[in-house]
Amino acid sequence: AVVSTQSGHYGRGSSACLPQSKVIASASEDCTIRLWDRDSGRSFATLAGGHNDGITTVTWPSNEFVLGSASTDSRVILWDTRTCKVLSKIDTQTKDSPVKCILALPG
Repeated sequence: AVVSTQSGHYGRGSSACLPQSKVIASASEDCTIRLWDRDSGRSFATLAGGHNDGITTVTWPSNEFVLGSASTDSRVILWDTRTCKVLSKIDTQTKDSPVKCILALPG
């Protein structure tokens, strides 16, 4: 069942939520990631400028302060969600093979 619908992106998207957190991350073909307050449903931050093409997936590696994203630009990026800045970029250099999925294991 749909509990809530947010607007703010265009194109296909992806989202991730940490069970112990009140933050939901969403990403889409518009090359941005938005952070949402789970309780109010409001967007409180936008992470942008890291990807050059649509974002295919987002994941929380272990806590709400670091977020991973992958894109059709063949990059995987780790973000600091407190500053909305890029922590690290991995360019897979596979221009014809977009990154569609990433898995982050805690620890």
